[in-house]
Amino acid sequence: LIYDQVIGGVANLVGFNTNLVIGQPGQSGTVILTRDNTYTGYTFINSNNTLQVGNGGTSGSISQSGILGAGYGYVTNYGILSINRSDTYYLTNGIYGTGRISQDGSGTLVIKGNANGVTVNAGSLILSNGVLNGALIITNGTTVTVIGGPGLVGEFFVAAGYSNNITTLAGLQSFFASANANALMLGVPYNSTTFEYPSTTFLPNQGVNNAVGRWQGVFNAPTNGIYVFNMPAADDYGAIFIDGVRVTSGGNGVGSTPFTLTAGAHSIVIYNANSGGPYGISVDLIRPGAALERLPTSLLSSGSAIGSLSGDAGSRLILSNTVLLISQTNDGVFAGVITD
Repeated sequence: LIYDQVIGGVANLVGFNTNLVIGQPGQSGTVILTRDNTYTGYTFINSNNTLQVGNGGTSGSISQSGILGAGYGYVTNYGILSINRSDTYYLTNGIYGTGRISQDGSGTLVIKGNANGVTVNAGSLILSNGVLNGALIITNGTTVTVIGGPGLVGEFFVAAGYSNNITTLAGLQSFFASANANALMLGVPYNSTTFEYPSTTFLPNQGVNNAVGRWQGVFNAPTNGIYVFNMPAADDYGAIFIDGVRVTSGGNGVGSTPFTLTAGAHSIVIYNANSGGPYGISVDLIRPGAALERLPTSLLSSGSAIGSLSGDAGSRLILSNTVLLISQTNDGVFAGVITD
């Protein structure tokens, strides 16, 4: 079905929006949107269904502002979300669900939020501080560019259970990979001056049992020397990994044993788990020649994270002065070229 009319609608007097639902459970089909739509509700794609945005031109859009409810929001995708435009199109909020995104137009798709997985069949993809829980598949000699930014990329969702005994980075990545991605949402990289998310600060899923968060990126050590990381607040449990090694874990007030870092970039992962009620985490740092301070955002930067990577010959992955975190748990082949 090619729909060549504008889908409009705004919130009415009782607060509801116009929403777009593609397909029904047990049925399959494809809907193509060729106009720039103005509806303000959520977009929901049922399994075995495809929503195509654009038909090779410069128009066609979906709403990215509505909220469906607990565990869903913005765009919820259990099927295929295909982008087929000849210009640049942005996906700026989280894409919930287990479905995939397919970049099929000659233009550029920019993903600034999270999604399950992406296949690039045509054009190009820019992954800007994005998180893909599924596979990034690059085909037909296409190009993917990864862009970083300040702060750390944060992910927050409701897990199947409370986990306060994760001692390895591999265990943490496996825990997140097996969790329910339907409730996943991307946290905007922290734009304050320090890394501080106390329980009085809003984080997604506050008050929900088994809420968890993970921040990933780079710690830029300013000089060679001895470093110490503390967690004055870690409700109920927190852990910090530097270069894949756990340097501290536990509850409120836990600190690391002093360890040596060389000046430059080091991978960092911060984990926060909560069994119930409000949750949050704050991190302090003691660096060489300095007093205890809240971890400065100026020392943190982030790229993107993906579940796995594969690509055919001729495909190209560009790391634009950033780091790409790959949580691959199975064998794969990338036959293309990686450049910076």
